[in-house]
Amino acid sequence: MSAGSDTELGILPSGTGGDFRKTIGVPARARGAARILRDGQTRQIDVGRVTFTNDDGEPESRYFLGVASFGMSADVIARVKEGGPDWLPTKGRSG
Repeated sequence: MSAGSDTELGILPSGTGGDFRKTIGVPARARGAARILRDGQTRQIDVGRVTFTNDDGEPESRYFLGVASFGMSADVIARVKEGGPDWLPTKGRSG
């Protein structure tokens, strides 16, 4: 994005949530997503950029699509990935 020219992005599903993938209509399975990469059409989407001060006190910028998340939500994700609280029924589940 920082090159200042148009960029094409292809998406193959991975991970648990898939909110961005769902929003733009990419199937959850790799076979369907690969078909879209082969036969689909390019379209424009909005890209956001956030600038912040990192842990070393230096300014830093990152690009994002769909949702930018930080703070409490990032902490919740980290805790769930570590096993979550005993009362949270996460065994065998994802997403």
